[in-house]
Amino acid sequence: MEKIKKVAFITGGTSGLGLCVVKKLVQLDYDVVSVSRDKKKIREAQEQLNSDKVFFIQGDITDEQTIENVYQHLFNEYGFVNVVINNVGIIEGGGIEDISLEAWKRVFQVNVHVPFLIIKKMLWLLKRAESACVINVSSIASKITGDCLAYSASKAALDMMTKSLAKAMSKYY
Repeated sequence: MEKIKKVAFITGGTSGLGLCVVKKLVQLDYDVVSVSRDKKKIREAQEQLNSDKVFFIQGDITDEQTIENVYQHLFNEYGFVNVVINNVGIIEGGGIEDISLEAWKRVFQVNVHVPFLIIKKMLWLLKRAESACVINVSSIASKITGDCLAYSASKAALDMMTKSLAKAMSKYY
């Protein structure tokens, strides 16, 4: 009997929480695809993981072409994806008096727009999987106020997007 592959895509999989998740996914016998801008971090993660079940794509996840490259790799290699984990996030700025419009936009770009674009792009691959889920890594900062206005607001937006997506996607599973 042929074993059914399980495939995951995660952003921010070269360090911190993301790397821990990649390790766990490998233990659970997933093939994992991740993306990072930093060649050095990719090399270090590959050395630490020492697994042929993890494939890193170098690129900036805020660039739509990088998302397209990930999609093409998943499509060509597997034809589906079971798990999409939007883990990457940034904290920048401070309170309303401190944060610039540019910083506000960067935080929302990474923390809200990128997960939206990834989910939208991966939707067809998710629907082709026998079972699928999207995990958007948020923060307690979405629920309680802190010192970083943009971060808290972006994580609250991500939470609501996740709830809306869950409702919309429930008809498929």
